[in-house]
Amino acid sequence: PGYFIGKPLPSVSGEATYLFYMGYIRLIHFSAGMIFTVVLLMRIYWAFVGNRYSRELFIVPVWRKSWWQGVWYEIRWYLFLAKRPSADIGHNPIAQAAMFGYFLMSVFMIITGFALYSEHSQYAIFAPFRYVVEFFYWTGGALKAV
Repeated sequence: PGYFIGKPLPSVSGEATYLFYMGYIRLIHFSAGMIFTVVLLMRIYWAFVGNRYSRELFIVPVWRKSWWQGVWYEIRWYLFLAKRPSADIGHNPIAQAAMFGYFLMSVFMIITGFALYSEHSQYAIFAPFRYVVEFFYWTGGALKAV
């Protein structure tokens, strides 16, 4: 749905009551964003109350030498240079780093999505996200490539 918000469908003449396609697409897109936010918040909550494996996504031990050795071993395994797989319980180090990167991208996507949503929203809960739009405005669009 986000693609169609940026590049809308061709306009069709007629009564708006029967031709509310873009409104439905926006509703689906915004609803999916809200659900995604709630699910991510539930995942963060689970990291606090769950076992140690539920925290692997949020605490990547890059300061440990053994973690970096595990990263290089997994790279060798994926390149078929190691003969045996590592015996990791939970996620291997590359999976931890990838999921942490996905988490950071998800947070960035949620913040920028709420910032764009706040431009047309009258709810006070979205007001702080307007500063994100202002930040991009004052940087002169230099962060568009990010």
